[in-house]
Amino acid sequence: MVELKRIPVGGFGGNCYLLWCGRTSEGVIVDPCDDAPRILKAADGLRISKIVITHGHTDHIMALELVTSAVSVPVAVHPLDADMLPRGLNMEFIHDGDTIRLGDESLRVMHTPGHTPGGVCLLSGSTLIAGDTIFPGGPGRTWSPEAFRQIMVSIEEKVLSLDDGVTIYPGHGERTTVGEARREVAIFRQRTISEEFYGEVTWMN
Repeated sequence: MVELKRIPVGGFGGNCYLLWCGRTSEGVIVDPCDDAPRILKAADGLRISKIVITHGHTDHIMALELVTSAVSVPVAVHPLDADMLPRGLNMEFIHDGDTIRLGDESLRVMHTPGHTPGGVCLLSGSTLIAGDTIFPGGPGRTWSPEAFRQIMVSIEEKVLSLDDGVTIYPGHGERTTVGEARREVAIFRQRTISEEFYGEVTWMN
């Protein structure tokens, strides 16, 4: 089972995550949102093999350059979000279905566009790092009706295909479960919404 630590950092309330193999201590840093010294201190003792970016928005990468200068490992990102990252990084592209090895453990990449074109989630057993794809109470913010439809496909075909007991660790705020998300989306789908619907959305109102 992959080990996990959540590090809430920065004025935007972003969640940076450390994921690692308990036996080998090989791990990754996911979304270095802010406060590089705190992230690096939390990662002390781990053998960090890469930094993984769930999506390229600024509030998820504010400490990226400082962290990469300290640990000097590749930055894994979906190619559709690569242009949102600072230039000059040692980037490694990840795609839907790819596997990221962590010693005895692994993370499966799930491409979940909508919030951004290259947004991804990371699955290991009953743990889902969701970035800004889904939160307790709603989907990630979208900027067009097309993007809203896209994020709903990502949620319903990818996230909700998982077992109810899978824990969702979002890019901001506290965790939830796939089972709870499934119930919330079912309530939302009873609503009548316009084809032009998008933006800040909650499942319940």
